[in-house]
Amino acid sequence: MKFIFEVHVREGHTAEEYADAWVRASKIIQQAPGARGTELHRKIGAPNTLIAIASWESKKQRDVMEKQHDPDVAAIIRSAAPFVEIRPIGEFEDPEWVVMPPVTESGNIIRVFYDGACPGCRRDRRRYERLAGRAADQVEWVDITGRDEELKAKGIDPKTALQELHVEDQYGGIHSELDAYVLLMSRAPILKPLAWLISLPLVRPLLRRLYHRMVTRRLERTGRMP
Repeated sequence: MKFIFEVHVREGHTAEEYADAWVRASKIIQQAPGARGTELHRKIGAPNTLIAIASWESKKQRDVMEKQHDPDVAAIIRSAAPFVEIRPIGEFEDPEWVVMPPVTESGNIIRVFYDGACPGCRRDRRRYERLAGRAADQVEWVDITGRDEELKAKGIDPKTALQELHVEDQYGGIHSELDAYVLLMSRAPILKPLAWLISLPLVRPLLRRLYHRMVTRRLERTGRMP
């Protein structure tokens, strides 16, 4: 789900001032279970009007975060309150209807950011390429080792990239964790049933816990846990 609100910065102040506070608060909030990233957009033609979009796995998880009332977040919000007006727009489910522009075969490539220093990850890549067949030609694999700045430029935290698979779709959108696997597997006809299974709401929470447990054990075993 997405929580969306409008921010109007009062005269004598700038959007950059609010953005500084917003980034500091968001970095704390994004550590909460279910957080899926947040965005701040400037309105065209109105530089002091912003739209903030916070994505969550579910409304329930966002409500839990709100009830916990983190004092550091509250202090940051209070510091920005004197020079902004906040207007909640609402809470929205993830899209049910999506229409995207057509793409050519050459423009249909997705990029997979994976841990090339992990032997198991390299085996998984080779296994995927065998199963995907010709569809593997539309997947570009990017080893995240030593690419911190490139990852940050795409809005990916390098530490998170070690713990979760990230995939960039053909439109530049970033998908992480199970969403990344669903996108990757849906490209290979033989793996589409597995992509469908992973996307089921009743299955996702269990798979998510198992996935993170396995990754954490691997990183701890090799001394690479961020």
